[in-house]
Amino acid sequence: MIDAELRKTAELARLNLSDEEHERLRGEVENVLSYFDSMAAAEAAQGGATAYAVDDNPSEAGGNGAAAAQARSVSQLRPDRIRTESIAETLLESAGDVEDRFIAIPNVL
Repeated sequence: MIDAELRKTAELARLNLSDEEHERLRGEVENVLSYFDSMAAAEAAQGGATAYAVDDNPSEAGGNGAAAAQARSVSQLRPDRIRTESIAETLLESAGDVEDRFIAIPNVL
């Protein structure tokens, strides 16, 4: 299955792979897929999700205040704030060349 997908991908990318290049890339793709499998296994061993719910009231967490405090220390989120100030002027002041409120960059071509 990897061989067929690798050949199709090379065809779509308009690559002419030699047999040696195909075998080398096949080995690299197998290594990447193996790495993904090990990441999935590690995630499953941790219980699935990598983010944890935060309990704001440890006294109500079934008497397990230490576990709730640990969950808070692992998953602290900053509170949402509405900001009315604009940072555009600060950004423009820190930019090098500015033309008509646009940051000027050198031509790439």
